[in-house]
Amino acid sequence: MNSERQEHENTFSLRVQRSEAGFYDISFDLPDNDEESSSVSLASDPNTPGLYDLSQSWTSIAIGFFETVPKLAFTGHYIASMDLKESVVAQASESAIKVIESDDENGVTEYILNLRDLPLINQKIGKSQHATKGAIAMGRATLGALLSEYEAFLYQLLKILANIRPEKFLSGSEKNYSLDDLSRFSSIEEFREEALEKRLIDILQGNTHTATLDWLGKNFDVNLLSDERIIKEFVEICQRRHLLTHSGGVVNRRYRNVCSKFGWTNEELPALGTEIKVGRQYLRRATARIYQVGFYSLHMIWQKHLPDTCDKSLGCILAASHDFLEADLTKMARRIADFGLNTRGPRSHKRTLYLSINKAQGILYDEGIPEEEKQGKIEDILSRCDLSLKTPLVELVLACLRRDFKDLDMLTGAAKSAGLSYSYAYTWSIFREARDLKEFNKHFS
Repeated sequence: MNSERQEHENTFSLRVQRSEAGFYDISFDLPDNDEESSSVSLASDPNTPGLYDLSQSWTSIAIGFFETVPKLAFTGHYIASMDLKESVVAQASESAIKVIESDDENGVTEYILNLRDLPLINQKIGKSQHATKGAIAMGRATLGALLSEYEAFLYQLLKILANIRPEKFLSGSEKNYSLDDLSRFSSIEEFREEALEKRLIDILQGNTHTATLDWLGKNFDVNLLSDERIIKEFVEICQRRHLLTHSGGVVNRRYRNVCSKFGWTNEELPALGTEIKVGRQYLRRATARIYQVGFYSLHMIWQKHLPDTCDKSLGCILAASHDFLEADLTKMARRIADFGLNTRGPRSHKRTLYLSINKAQGILYDEGIPEEEKQGKIEDILSRCDLSLKTPLVELVLACLRRDFKDLDMLTGAAKSAGLSYSYAYTWSIFREARDLKEFNKHFS
């Protein structure tokens, strides 16, 4: 192999083109590789038909909502506020008879205006209030979009489950078809697909969100309503969307009655007739709860009905917790790792250790936890793992978790010799602090 070809196979091209408007167009040029990959994709595994892909997609959607949608809603309010201030101040400056600057540190400026200018000032405020109402509407629409994505996810999950366990969906449903109806189909398979689609629509449109979960649980022998706190908040989110869609966001008796059935007290709920809000923090919490309901349901059913692939489900859970770590969503990373650690299916010591490491990283990188408390919490998590069979990679990981870098050079060298690749060294979140140190980087240069 000549050096030019070898260099080509070890590199790729990243092209960046900037437009006059300041936008970037980015493209990749990857080398040809005729060799078959030695890795096996879980997504294409016939033993987990569609479940891995759906789980991965659902996590990507949740992270996208976490990272962008609440910020967009907040930005709408910020822009509306700035527009209000700038337009009113500009008009007041132009029309003022007298301007009085305060001498104190508060920096208050008082504008003395003629009463005839009052309608003009009111007009400026009115225009800005339109923008504020638009920002409020954005938050409301976002909540609707969140639940729409959940409903699309649930439809895909039902389709996958219908292929795995068709008897759960089609038993008896074909009785709704007459002989004339059957004559429209050219094959049994075509009839089956039609009957299945009708059944899925009946399940989704004929039930509330919690009733659908209850139906799934009863038919697939799992309790999808067992986490009362999550379901309680999920129900309120669904009912809030219903208020925003059908009653202008004004609290009615139906909202209060349904929420109270799932554990909400009168003191916790907004009063009858009040207008509910959808702020940035509420959207983040709603994203978390909606994601958890979908993700947990998928994996509980997966592990129950495909027990031979339970380890692949745990691998998917592990990957999701790492995705949240990479997005700096540390609390979500801990929740997902905890879910993996508490599933009832068989779990190897290795899976337990790696899930615990991700949970511990959720402590290490959480800026809301005081630094002096972190190591104690991390050690508590690690104390529940079997650390007797330490590998060079695990030794390096534990040193990074404990921020003990005195032997980083030796530990990194040993881990690399044992198989730690450049790709893992520079994509695994556990090494994010080590990557700032030459003792780590020198081994992958």
